[in-house]
Amino acid sequence: MVQRHNTEELKAYAAYLGTVAGQFDQVKNYLHQHGCDKSGFTGLLTILQPGVDLVRGAYDLALDFGQDRMHGSAERMAQIAADYERTDQQVAQVFARINDQLGQVRA
Repeated sequence: MVQRHNTEELKAYAAYLGTVAGQFDQVKNYLHQHGCDKSGFTGLLTILQPGVDLVRGAYDLALDFGQDRMHGSAERMAQIAADYERTDQQVAQVFARINDQLGQVRA
């Protein structure tokens, strides 16, 4: 019995990871538009504006890092699926040759 890998599931998971990686941009846009909005910082609150910029920069770095890792995971998962497919084909070919040779010996 030859064990086959469910490469379609791996490909689907890779696509899902790619989708999640794309959503990091939406989070970053929300952060810039709403989370770090300094438009209401007037008077004494203006001294907090550099702090908000610092926080935004830290979140940008964290989101960029997470997005990079997510893209890398998606690419690696797709590569693993392709490797499994290639290996499964090679194993099937080897077993087919063995079966053919056994058929010739029996004949």
